[in-house]
Amino acid sequence: MNNQEIIINVFKKYNPRLEIAEGTKDSTKLQLFDCDEYKLGVLIFYNVEMICLTTWKEFYSNIEFYNKGNLPIWLSFVHKAVSENDLIIVFRNDLFYAGDDESLLPIFENVRIGYVICKSFVFIQDGNV
Repeated sequence: MNNQEIIINVFKKYNPRLEIAEGTKDSTKLQLFDCDEYKLGVLIFYNVEMICLTTWKEFYSNIEFYNKGNLPIWLSFVHKAVSENDLIIVFRNDLFYAGDDESLLPIFENVRIGYVICKSFVFIQDGNV
């Protein structure tokens, strides 16, 4: 299984919460937690251009990967801002329900999303997952 397949499975199984663990000019690390606050692993993004996430109460049920050539129409607002080498990683909260107005994330196609635009990423899975 490749890195994308592993992280997709983690999101589908655990609906993790993300917390910024570290940020430098070269990378940003997000710690993933399950609903019981057990650590699931760390996502490390390299050469980050944009982060749009809430990290304190949002649980994400899905993660998707795009580049400039395969952006869905609802992500067209980032098309002009990204280069051919950029990776657009979308975090979906499919658990969102109407009336949930406490989240700061934008809603696209009835789903709250967060996203990261970067050059690459790695996922380091916790040994217990």
